[in-house]
Amino acid sequence: MQKKEKIRQIESKEQRTLHFLFNPDVPVKETPFTRKYVKLLDGTLEEFENEEKEKFQGYIERMESEELEEGETNPVIYEDM
Repeated sequence: MQKKEKIRQIESKEQRTLHFLFNPDVPVKETPFTRKYVKLLDGTLEEFENEEKEKFQGYIERMESEELEEGETNPVIYEDM
């Protein structure tokens, strides 16, 4: 009977069983929400967003005018959590 219950559960259209595997050795990148949420809690969100926007706009302008330095990358960096 238990075997039949498991088979019925697998074939069920109303209920699904999901198995998640997590590897804690793999670094997880910080999300945009996480970055902003931490700044919101600090009370520096508006300042942080303005600084980041200025840096990114400067990067875009240098890219369009082909003035990027060797190895220069996007100033918005998502670090590991």
